[in-house]
Amino acid sequence: MENNQSSLQNELVIDSTAHIYLRETAKWTRFFGVLGFIGSGIIVIASFFIGTIFSKMSMMSAGDGPNPMAMMSGALGGVLTVIYLLIGVLVFFISLFLFRFGTKMLVALDNPDQDVFNLSLKNLKNYFRIQGIFTLIYLGFIALAIVIGIIAIAFSHH
Repeated sequence: MENNQSSLQNELVIDSTAHIYLRETAKWTRFFGVLGFIGSGIIVIASFFIGTIFSKMSMMSAGDGPNPMAMMSGALGGVLTVIYLLIGVLVFFISLFLFRFGTKMLVALDNPDQDVFNLSLKNLKNYFRIQGIFTLIYLGFIALAIVIGIIAIAFSHH
């Protein structure tokens, strides 16, 4: 394997065209990384508002006596706050990997440094790994929702 790896290193060259493409890609990924940071901040801020909104709704609908719906909407506010916070943190880390890829790629291209270049590609790999995992989780939730929907329809016709 060592011979195969060293021969690949000798054959693979970043020519001027690849250099231009990588530089432009790095700039765009840094841009999307910054947008992701901004988006994660907005999500975190929204998480506190969503909890407050649901808490206020529970107080407004409480009325004279204990209202189960009011208590549920208050609890839902706390759950949604936690979910939004988790999504905000996730978006931040996804954006961080993307931003690091772009930043390190630009450094590696300006100062030909194999270690920084490799670290840049490692961040890109981590970005796609996380995106892939969460895409699979998302597709799993969709499949679960479809199955639950089909079961609900089947039982509603009895």
